[in-house]
Amino acid sequence: MYSDIASAYAVNAKRPDFEAALDDLRAGRIDGIAVWKVDRLVRRVSRFRRVLDTLESSGGRLFSLVEGIDTADPERRFVNGLILDLLVRLAEMESESTSERLVLMAQDRARQGKHHGGGSRPFGHTMDWFALLPTEAEAIRDAARRILEGEGVYSVVQDWNEHGPRPVKAEQWSTQVLTSTLLQPRLVARRDYGGDLFDLEDVPQILDVETWERVCARLAEPKPHSGTSRTHRLLSGIAQCGRCLVPLRGGKNMPSRGGKHLYGCPPKSRGQGSCGSLSVNSDPVDEIVSERVVKWLEDKRNVTNLLKLYSHGPEAEAMTQRVAELNDSLVDLAHALKPPPGQPKMPLKLYWQMVAEVEAEREELQRRLAVTREASLLVETLSFEDMASEWTQRPNEWRRAILKLCTKRIVVEPVGKLAGVTPKGFRFDPERVRVEFVV
Repeated sequence: MYSDIASAYAVNAKRPDFEAALDDLRAGRIDGIAVWKVDRLVRRVSRFRRVLDTLESSGGRLFSLVEGIDTADPERRFVNGLILDLLVRLAEMESESTSERLVLMAQDRARQGKHHGGGSRPFGHTMDWFALLPTEAEAIRDAARRILEGEGVYSVVQDWNEHGPRPVKAEQWSTQVLTSTLLQPRLVARRDYGGDLFDLEDVPQILDVETWERVCARLAEPKPHSGTSRTHRLLSGIAQCGRCLVPLRGGKNMPSRGGKHLYGCPPKSRGQGSCGSLSVNSDPVDEIVSERVVKWLEDKRNVTNLLKLYSHGPEAEAMTQRVAELNDSLVDLAHALKPPPGQPKMPLKLYWQMVAEVEAEREELQRRLAVTREASLLVETLSFEDMASEWTQRPNEWRRAILKLCTKRIVVEPVGKLAGVTPKGFRFDPERVRVEFVV
Protein backbone atom coordinates (compact mmCIF):
# COMPACT_ATOMS: atom_id res chain seq x y z
CA MET A 1 0.00 0.00 0.00
CA TYR A 2 1.31 3.43 -1.00
CA SER A 3 -0.44 6.46 0.45
CA ASP A 4 0.78 10.06 0.27
CA ILE A 5 -1.07 12.96 1.90
CA ALA A 6 0.18 15.45 -0.66
CA SER A 7 -0.85 17.07 -3.92
CA ALA A 8 -0.27 15.06 -7.07
CA TYR A 9 -0.18 18.37 -8.97
CA ALA A 10 2.19 20.58 -6.94
CA VAL A 11 5.69 20.46 -8.42
CA ASN A 12 7.50 20.64 -5.08
CA ALA A 13 5.13 18.40 -3.14
CA LYS A 14 6.94 15.66 -1.20
CA ARG A 15 5.49 12.25 -2.10
CA PRO A 16 7.80 9.61 -0.57
CA ASP A 17 5.36 6.74 -1.16
CA PHE A 18 4.99 7.68 -4.84
CA GLU A 19 8.77 7.56 -5.22
CA ALA A 20 8.88 4.29 -3.26
CA ALA A 21 6.34 2.71 -5.63
CA LEU A 22 8.46 3.59 -8.66
CA ASP A 23 11.58 2.28 -6.92
CA ASP A 24 9.83 -1.00 -6.11
CA LEU A 25 8.75 -1.33 -9.75
CA ARG A 26 12.32 -0.89 -10.96
CA ALA A 27 13.64 -3.38 -8.40
CA GLY A 28 11.00 -5.98 -9.29
CA ARG A 29 9.54 -6.09 -5.77
CA ILE A 30 6.10 -5.42 -7.25
CA ASP A 31 4.64 -6.26 -10.68
CA GLY A 32 2.46 -3.19 -11.08
CA ILE A 33 0.43 -0.38 -9.51
CA ALA A 34 -3.33 -0.36 -8.94
CA VAL A 35 -5.07 2.97 -8.30
CA TRP A 36 -8.61 4.08 -7.50
CA LYS A 37 -8.40 6.77 -10.21
CA VAL A 38 -5.52 7.88 -12.40
CA ASP A 39 -5.57 11.41 -10.94
CA ARG A 40 -4.78 9.89 -7.53
CA LEU A 41 -1.44 8.82 -8.99
CA VAL A 42 -0.45 11.79 -11.16
CA ARG A 43 -1.96 15.11 -12.17
CA ARG A 44 0.88 16.38 -14.33
CA VAL A 45 1.92 15.22 -17.79
CA SER A 46 5.63 15.52 -16.92
CA ARG A 47 5.21 13.20 -13.92
CA PHE A 48 3.07 10.79 -15.94
CA ARG A 49 5.98 10.34 -18.37
CA ARG A 50 8.11 9.15 -15.45
CA VAL A 51 5.49 6.54 -14.56
CA LEU A 52 5.25 5.28 -18.15
CA ASP A 53 9.04 5.09 -18.51
CA THR A 54 9.27 3.07 -15.28
CA LEU A 55 6.46 0.73 -16.38
CA GLU A 56 8.10 0.13 -19.75
CA SER A 57 11.59 -0.48 -18.35
CA SER A 58 10.34 -2.85 -15.64
CA GLY A 59 7.58 -4.55 -17.65
CA GLY A 60 5.12 -3.42 -14.99
CA ARG A 61 1.36 -2.94 -15.12
CA LEU A 62 -0.95 -0.02 -14.29
CA PHE A 63 -4.56 -0.70 -13.35
CA SER A 64 -7.25 1.94 -12.63
CA LEU A 65 -10.47 0.72 -11.05
CA VAL A 66 -12.82 3.62 -11.87
CA GLU A 67 -11.67 4.19 -15.47
CA GLY A 68 -11.30 0.45 -16.14
CA ILE A 69 -7.80 0.85 -17.59
CA ASP A 70 -5.39 -2.06 -17.54
CA THR A 71 -2.10 -1.65 -19.42
CA ALA A 72 -1.59 -5.43 -19.32
CA ASP A 73 -4.59 -5.97 -21.65
CA PRO A 74 -2.97 -6.59 -25.07
CA GLU A 75 -6.20 -5.88 -26.97
CA ARG A 76 -6.63 -2.40 -25.46
CA ARG A 77 -2.98 -1.36 -25.17
CA PHE A 78 -3.22 1.45 -27.74
CA VAL A 79 -6.62 2.69 -26.53
CA ASN A 80 -5.51 2.55 -22.91
CA GLY A 81 -2.47 4.66 -23.76
CA LEU A 82 -4.60 7.34 -25.40
CA ILE A 83 -7.10 7.34 -22.56
CA LEU A 84 -4.36 7.57 -19.92
CA ASP A 85 -2.74 10.52 -21.67
CA LEU A 86 -6.10 12.26 -21.98
CA LEU A 87 -7.04 11.62 -18.35
CA VAL A 88 -3.73 13.04 -17.06
CA ARG A 89 -4.06 16.14 -19.25
CA LEU A 90 -7.62 16.67 -18.05
CA ALA A 91 -6.48 16.26 -14.43
CA GLU A 92 -3.73 18.83 -14.98
CA MET A 93 -6.20 21.27 -16.56
CA GLU A 94 -8.62 20.73 -13.67
CA SER A 95 -5.89 21.44 -11.10
CA GLU A 96 -4.89 24.63 -12.91
CA SER A 97 -8.53 25.77 -13.03
CA THR A 98 -8.98 24.98 -9.34
CA SER A 99 -5.84 26.92 -8.50
CA GLU A 100 -7.07 29.94 -10.47
CA ARG A 101 -10.45 29.78 -8.72
CA LEU A 102 -8.80 29.66 -5.31
CA VAL A 103 -6.64 32.68 -6.16
CA LEU A 104 -9.67 34.63 -7.35
CA MET A 105 -11.58 33.61 -4.24
CA ALA A 106 -8.73 34.78 -2.01
CA GLN A 107 -8.58 38.10 -3.86
CA ASP A 108 -12.33 38.53 -3.48
CA ARG A 109 -12.18 37.75 0.26
CA ALA A 110 -9.38 40.29 0.67
CA ARG A 111 -11.38 42.99 -1.14
CA GLN A 112 -14.40 42.22 1.05
CA GLY A 113 -12.27 42.72 4.16
CA LYS A 114 -12.34 39.09 5.29
CA HIS A 115 -9.29 37.43 6.80
CA HIS A 116 -7.94 34.20 5.34
CA GLY A 117 -8.81 32.11 8.42
CA GLY A 118 -7.27 28.83 9.46
CA GLY A 119 -3.86 28.32 11.00
CA SER A 120 -3.03 29.13 14.61
CA ARG A 121 -4.47 31.92 16.72
CA PRO A 122 -2.77 35.26 16.05
CA PHE A 123 -1.09 36.84 19.09
CA GLY A 124 -3.32 39.61 20.45
CA HIS A 125 -6.54 38.44 18.75
CA THR A 126 -8.94 35.60 19.32
CA MET A 127 -9.01 32.64 16.92
CA ASP A 128 -11.72 34.24 14.76
CA TRP A 129 -9.92 37.64 14.85
CA PHE A 130 -13.15 39.36 15.97
CA ALA A 131 -12.03 40.19 19.52
CA LEU A 132 -8.89 41.22 21.40
CA LEU A 133 -7.12 39.41 24.20
CA PRO A 134 -6.50 42.37 26.53
CA THR A 135 -3.25 41.15 28.09
CA GLU A 136 -1.61 40.32 24.75
CA ALA A 137 -2.93 43.46 23.03
CA GLU A 138 -1.54 45.64 25.81
CA ALA A 139 1.83 43.83 25.54
CA ILE A 140 1.97 44.69 21.82
CA ARG A 141 1.21 48.33 22.56
CA ASP A 142 3.91 48.39 25.22
CA ALA A 143 6.46 46.83 22.83
CA ALA A 144 5.59 49.41 20.16
CA ARG A 145 6.04 52.26 22.65
CA ARG A 146 9.42 50.94 23.87
CA ILE A 147 10.74 50.46 20.33
CA LEU A 148 9.68 53.98 19.32
CA GLU A 149 11.48 55.30 22.40
CA GLY A 150 14.70 53.72 21.13
CA GLU A 151 14.76 50.39 22.96
CA GLY A 152 15.97 47.41 20.97
CA VAL A 153 13.80 44.44 19.98
CA TYR A 154 16.21 42.07 21.73
CA SER A 155 15.70 43.92 25.01
CA VAL A 156 11.92 43.56 24.72
CA VAL A 157 12.32 39.87 23.88
CA GLN A 158 14.44 39.25 26.98
CA ASP A 159 11.87 41.03 29.16
CA TRP A 160 8.96 39.08 27.68
CA ASN A 161 10.74 35.73 28.05
CA GLU A 162 11.29 36.48 31.75
CA HIS A 163 8.11 38.31 32.77
CA GLY A 164 5.88 38.85 29.75
CA PRO A 165 3.21 36.87 27.89
CA ARG A 166 3.97 33.56 26.22
CA PRO A 167 3.99 33.27 22.41
CA VAL A 168 1.17 31.31 20.79
CA LYS A 169 3.22 28.50 19.25
CA ALA A 170 6.94 28.94 19.97
CA GLU A 171 8.44 27.92 23.30
CA GLN A 172 9.85 31.42 23.80
CA TRP A 173 10.12 34.74 22.04
CA SER A 174 12.91 35.56 19.59
CA THR A 175 13.71 38.80 17.77
CA GLN A 176 12.44 37.25 14.52
CA VAL A 177 9.09 36.18 16.04
CA LEU A 178 8.47 39.51 17.77
CA THR A 179 9.51 41.53 14.71
CA SER A 180 7.21 39.56 12.41
CA THR A 181 4.35 40.01 14.90
CA LEU A 182 4.79 43.79 15.04
CA LEU A 183 4.95 44.03 11.24
CA GLN A 184 1.61 42.27 10.70
CA PRO A 185 -1.08 44.55 9.16
CA ARG A 186 -3.75 42.85 11.27
CA LEU A 187 -2.55 45.02 14.17
CA VAL A 188 -4.29 47.92 12.39
CA ALA A 189 -7.19 45.77 11.11
CA ARG A 190 -5.76 45.40 7.65
CA ARG A 191 -4.73 42.53 5.42
CA ASP A 192 -1.87 42.35 2.92
CA TYR A 193 -2.69 40.63 -0.36
CA GLY A 194 -0.56 40.94 -3.47
CA GLY A 195 1.27 43.95 -2.04
CA ASP A 196 -1.97 45.89 -1.34
CA LEU A 197 -3.53 46.54 2.06
CA PHE A 198 -7.27 45.91 2.53
CA ASP A 199 -9.34 46.93 5.56
CA LEU A 200 -10.57 43.93 7.53
CA GLU A 201 -14.23 43.73 8.40
CA ASP A 202 -15.16 43.54 12.10
CA VAL A 203 -11.51 43.07 13.20
CA PRO A 204 -10.53 45.40 16.08
CA GLN A 205 -7.29 47.39 15.94
CA ILE A 206 -4.49 46.90 18.44
CA LEU A 207 -2.43 49.89 17.23
CA ASP A 208 -3.46 53.03 15.41
CA VAL A 209 -2.21 53.30 11.82
CA GLU A 210 0.27 56.11 12.50
CA THR A 211 1.93 54.25 15.39
CA TRP A 212 2.11 51.00 13.40
CA GLU A 213 3.70 52.74 10.40
CA ARG A 214 6.28 54.38 12.68
CA VAL A 215 7.10 51.01 14.25
CA CYS A 216 7.49 49.43 10.80
CA ALA A 217 9.80 52.25 9.73
CA ARG A 218 11.88 51.88 12.90
CA LEU A 219 12.21 48.11 12.46
CA ALA A 220 13.29 48.64 8.84
CA GLU A 221 16.17 50.90 9.86
CA PRO A 222 19.68 49.36 9.57
CA LYS A 223 21.08 48.19 12.88
CA PRO A 224 23.84 50.32 14.45
CA HIS A 225 26.53 47.71 13.91
CA SER A 226 25.18 45.75 10.94
CA GLY A 227 27.32 45.02 7.88
CA THR A 228 30.87 43.78 7.59
CA SER A 229 32.42 47.17 6.92
CA ARG A 230 31.61 48.40 10.43
CA THR A 231 33.34 45.45 12.07
CA HIS A 232 36.44 45.54 9.88
CA ARG A 233 39.73 46.49 11.41
CA LEU A 234 42.02 48.76 9.43
CA LEU A 235 43.65 46.10 7.23
CA SER A 236 40.97 43.40 7.17
CA GLY A 237 40.58 42.21 3.58
CA ILE A 238 43.41 44.53 2.46
CA ALA A 239 46.61 43.05 3.92
CA GLN A 240 47.71 39.71 2.46
CA CYS A 241 49.24 36.59 3.95
CA GLY A 242 52.96 36.36 3.08
CA ARG A 243 52.66 32.63 2.44
CA CYS A 244 49.62 32.38 0.15
CA LEU A 245 48.80 36.07 -0.66
CA VAL A 246 45.15 35.57 0.38
CA PRO A 247 43.64 38.63 2.17
CA LEU A 248 43.79 38.43 5.95
CA ARG A 249 40.65 38.61 8.07
CA GLY A 250 40.20 40.79 11.12
CA GLY A 251 37.22 41.91 13.12
CA LYS A 252 34.98 41.10 16.06
CA ASN A 253 34.58 37.49 14.90
CA MET A 254 38.32 36.84 14.86
CA PRO A 255 39.86 35.14 17.92
CA SER A 256 42.12 37.12 20.21
CA ARG A 257 45.48 36.31 21.74
CA GLY A 258 45.99 37.52 25.28
CA GLY A 259 43.20 40.05 24.81
CA LYS A 260 44.78 41.43 21.62
CA HIS A 261 43.02 41.47 18.27
CA LEU A 262 44.43 39.36 15.44
CA TYR A 263 44.67 39.29 11.68
CA GLY A 264 44.44 35.75 10.41
CA CYS A 265 44.67 33.85 7.15
CA PRO A 266 41.36 32.06 6.39
CA PRO A 267 41.40 28.28 6.98
CA LYS A 268 42.03 25.92 4.08
CA SER A 269 38.47 24.64 4.30
CA ARG A 270 37.21 27.94 2.86
CA GLY A 271 38.47 26.86 -0.57
CA GLN A 272 40.13 30.21 -1.28
CA GLY A 273 43.63 28.82 -1.78
CA SER A 274 44.55 30.04 1.70
CA CYS A 275 47.08 28.33 3.96
CA GLY A 276 45.36 29.18 7.24
CA SER A 277 48.68 29.18 9.08
CA LEU A 278 49.35 32.89 9.64
CA SER A 279 47.98 34.94 12.55
CA VAL A 280 49.44 38.14 13.88
CA ASN A 281 48.56 40.80 16.45
CA SER A 282 46.79 43.56 14.56
CA ASP A 283 47.93 46.57 16.63
CA PRO A 284 51.62 46.64 15.61
CA VAL A 285 50.72 45.91 11.96
CA ASP A 286 48.20 48.77 11.94
CA GLU A 287 50.76 51.09 13.51
CA ILE A 288 53.51 50.25 11.00
CA VAL A 289 51.23 50.59 7.96
CA SER A 290 49.76 53.86 9.28
CA GLU A 291 53.21 55.37 9.78
CA ARG A 292 54.32 54.49 6.26
CA VAL A 293 51.09 55.67 4.62
CA VAL A 294 51.12 58.96 6.53
CA LYS A 295 54.72 59.54 5.48
CA TRP A 296 53.78 58.80 1.85
CA LEU A 297 50.79 61.16 1.99
CA GLU A 298 52.89 63.95 3.50
CA ASP A 299 54.78 64.12 0.20
CA LYS A 300 52.22 66.07 -1.86
CA ARG A 301 53.94 64.99 -5.07
CA ASN A 302 52.86 61.40 -4.43
CA VAL A 303 49.22 62.46 -4.07
CA THR A 304 49.41 64.67 -7.18
CA ASN A 305 50.89 61.88 -9.30
CA LEU A 306 48.23 59.47 -8.06
CA LEU A 307 45.47 61.92 -8.96
CA LYS A 308 46.87 62.11 -12.48
CA LEU A 309 46.43 58.36 -12.78
CA TYR A 310 42.78 58.70 -11.77
CA SER A 311 42.02 61.58 -14.17
CA HIS A 312 39.91 61.34 -17.36
CA GLY A 313 41.14 62.15 -20.84
CA PRO A 314 42.77 60.58 -23.93
CA GLU A 315 45.03 58.51 -21.69
CA ALA A 316 41.98 56.89 -20.07
CA GLU A 317 40.53 56.04 -23.50
CA ALA A 318 43.81 54.44 -24.51
CA MET A 319 43.85 52.37 -21.32
CA THR A 320 40.26 51.24 -21.92
CA GLN A 321 41.21 50.12 -25.43
CA ARG A 322 44.20 48.26 -24.05
CA VAL A 323 42.02 46.43 -21.50
CA ALA A 324 39.77 45.26 -24.33
CA GLU A 325 42.84 43.99 -26.22
CA LEU A 326 44.05 42.12 -23.14
CA ASN A 327 40.64 40.46 -22.78
CA ASP A 328 40.88 39.27 -26.37
CA SER A 329 44.38 37.98 -25.64
CA LEU A 330 43.07 35.80 -22.84
CA VAL A 331 40.52 34.29 -25.22
CA ASP A 332 43.24 33.63 -27.80
CA LEU A 333 45.42 31.96 -25.16
CA ALA A 334 42.53 29.70 -24.15
CA HIS A 335 42.11 28.66 -27.80
CA ALA A 336 45.86 28.04 -28.05
CA LEU A 337 45.71 25.73 -25.04
CA LYS A 338 42.86 23.73 -26.62
CA PRO A 339 43.37 24.12 -30.38
CA PRO A 340 41.31 22.47 -33.11
CA PRO A 341 42.41 19.03 -34.29
CA GLY A 342 45.63 19.11 -36.29
CA GLN A 343 47.07 22.27 -34.71
CA PRO A 344 49.87 22.28 -32.11
CA LYS A 345 48.96 22.80 -28.47
CA MET A 346 50.62 25.56 -26.41
CA PRO A 347 52.74 24.17 -23.54
CA LEU A 348 50.88 24.46 -20.26
CA LYS A 349 53.76 26.20 -18.46
CA LEU A 350 54.01 28.86 -21.18
CA TYR A 351 50.22 29.30 -21.11
CA TRP A 352 50.11 30.08 -17.40
CA GLN A 353 53.11 32.38 -17.68
CA MET A 354 51.48 34.44 -20.43
CA VAL A 355 48.10 34.46 -18.65
CA ALA A 356 49.77 35.81 -15.50
CA GLU A 357 51.45 38.59 -17.48
CA VAL A 358 48.22 39.58 -19.25
CA GLU A 359 46.15 39.53 -16.05
CA ALA A 360 48.76 41.57 -14.17
CA GLU A 361 48.73 44.29 -16.84
CA ARG A 362 44.93 44.25 -17.03
CA GLU A 363 44.59 44.51 -13.24
CA GLU A 364 46.89 47.53 -13.16
CA LEU A 365 44.98 49.29 -15.95
CA GLN A 366 41.63 48.56 -14.33
CA ARG A 367 42.92 49.96 -11.08
CA ARG A 368 43.96 53.17 -12.79
CA LEU A 369 40.61 53.41 -14.55
CA ALA A 370 38.65 52.89 -11.33
CA VAL A 371 37.72 56.53 -10.87
CA THR A 372 35.29 56.50 -7.95
CA ARG A 373 34.01 59.02 -5.49
CA GLU A 374 36.70 57.91 -3.03
CA ALA A 375 39.34 59.46 -5.33
CA SER A 376 38.10 62.86 -4.19
CA LEU A 377 39.45 61.97 -0.73
CA LEU A 378 42.94 62.30 -2.16
CA VAL A 379 42.25 65.92 -3.10
CA GLU A 380 41.21 66.55 0.49
CA THR A 381 44.55 65.29 1.82
CA LEU A 382 46.41 68.00 -0.14
CA SER A 383 45.01 70.60 2.27
CA PHE A 384 46.06 68.82 5.45
CA GLU A 385 48.81 70.54 7.44
CA ASP A 386 49.22 67.79 10.03
CA MET A 387 48.71 64.50 8.18
CA ALA A 388 49.44 62.31 11.23
CA SER A 389 46.81 64.08 13.33
CA GLU A 390 44.21 63.93 10.56
CA TRP A 391 44.90 60.22 10.03
CA THR A 392 44.31 59.52 13.73
CA GLN A 393 41.11 61.54 13.96
CA ARG A 394 39.44 60.27 10.79
CA PRO A 395 37.00 57.29 10.93
CA ASN A 396 38.23 53.82 10.10
CA GLU A 397 36.36 53.62 6.78
CA TRP A 398 38.04 56.83 5.59
CA ARG A 399 41.48 55.36 6.32
CA ARG A 400 40.56 52.09 4.57
CA ALA A 401 39.43 54.01 1.47
CA ILE A 402 42.73 55.90 1.36
CA LEU A 403 44.68 52.65 1.76
CA LYS A 404 42.85 51.05 -1.19
CA LEU A 405 43.59 54.10 -3.36
CA CYS A 406 47.26 54.59 -2.65
CA THR A 407 48.62 51.08 -1.98
CA LYS A 408 49.15 48.36 -4.53
CA ARG A 409 49.86 45.61 -2.01
CA ILE A 410 50.30 45.18 1.76
CA VAL A 411 51.89 41.86 2.75
CA VAL A 412 52.51 40.48 6.23
CA GLU A 413 55.32 37.92 6.20
CA PRO A 414 55.29 34.96 8.62
CA VAL A 415 57.87 34.64 11.37
CA GLY A 416 61.03 32.92 10.12
CA LYS A 417 60.61 33.77 6.43
CA LEU A 418 62.84 36.83 6.70
CA ALA A 419 66.60 36.71 7.20
CA GLY A 420 66.50 38.74 10.40
CA VAL A 421 64.10 36.81 12.61
CA THR A 422 62.88 38.58 15.73
CA PRO A 423 63.41 36.35 18.78
CA LYS A 424 60.34 35.26 20.67
CA GLY A 425 59.26 37.77 23.31
CA PHE A 426 60.80 40.80 21.57
CA ARG A 427 58.84 43.58 19.85
CA PHE A 428 57.23 43.02 16.48
CA ASP A 429 59.72 43.11 13.58
CA PRO A 430 58.59 45.96 11.24
CA GLU A 431 60.35 44.26 8.31
CA ARG A 432 57.61 41.64 8.34
CA VAL A 433 55.24 44.25 6.89
CA ARG A 434 55.75 45.13 3.22
CA VAL A 435 53.83 48.08 1.76
CA GLU A 436 53.89 48.74 -2.01
CA PHE A 437 52.44 52.04 -3.17
CA VAL A 438 50.78 52.65 -6.54
CA VAL A 439 53.21 55.46 -7.46
